[in-house]
Amino acid sequence: MKSLSENLNANLSEQQSIGQEIAKTKQEMEQLSYSMNYVSQNSITIDRNINELVLNVLLLKILK
Repeated sequence: MKSLSENLNANLSEQQSIGQEIAKTKQEMEQLSYSMNYVSQNSITIDRNINELVLNVLLLKILK
């Protein structure tokens, strides 16, 4: 049977791991939110750049 001290240490370790996972998830959510805002605010430019790339590829294929 584990002693009270061992149980407390195990619980503390688990809580620290959970805290680290929560912090990591929060950071990932903030990064995702930033990325989504960027895409939303710059979608016209992004679309134009993608369209230009596609047109360049098509032109290269046509001219070959």
